[in-house]
Amino acid sequence: MKKLIICLFCFFALQQMNAQINLKVGYSLGYTNPEVHNRVIKSYNSQRPWLAQPMKETSILNGFLFGLRYKMDRLAAELSWENQFDRFMASGQDPSNDRGLTESIFFKQAFYSIGLESFFSEKFSIKASFDLNQVRYRAERTNVDGRFVLMKDWGYGSTFSIGYNFVGDRIMHVSFRPFMHISWTDFDISNFDKAINPDTAIDPDPIDYQEGFVSYGLKLVFYNGYWD
Repeated sequence: MKKLIICLFCFFALQQMNAQINLKVGYSLGYTNPEVHNRVIKSYNSQRPWLAQPMKETSILNGFLFGLRYKMDRLAAELSWENQFDRFMASGQDPSNDRGLTESIFFKQAFYSIGLESFFSEKFSIKASFDLNQVRYRAERTNVDGRFVLMKDWGYGSTFSIGYNFVGDRIMHVSFRPFMHISWTDFDISNFDKAINPDTAIDPDPIDYQEGFVSYGLKLVFYNGYWD
């Protein structure tokens, strides 16, 4: 799916844009309350009371998006790729070995989406998409070279948004898009718990580690080419 989006992006970038095809780039900022994910973080901190900087829980995700839109009168179809990120770090002096510890976790949620958008007017639209989602955790640790993957998992979901569109000339248009993302299938993050809490996460039940990462927030999207 990702390779298909990249190929289409490159193909149309070399062509003269017409009235119906637009490239889009944007930025998203969202709020989430992943209870299972944050429970794992709390467990990590409680087992290490000596941390000078405990690992923070996740509530804000942000990232970038790219895609193609094909607009036909009051209806548009889109292919999109979006990443949302968070980073949380812990540091302190481990009294068991009198060594300093610094650990950073890099969280990424990727969306590969097919969407439909309906325009009620030039300035107002609604959109729904079907998303193939991936969550991935990577880490950096003291005395370990480079980043390494803790776990990753795939799932399905949908994103719903409302577009408030500010139409410019043929060069640039801007859309403010309040959105909500929901998951049709949850992610099993038990391996994340086993990776950072090896002393307590022994043979965890995957049912107890299902996380949806429901989020809502705002996207700022820029389109090129003609709007109509």
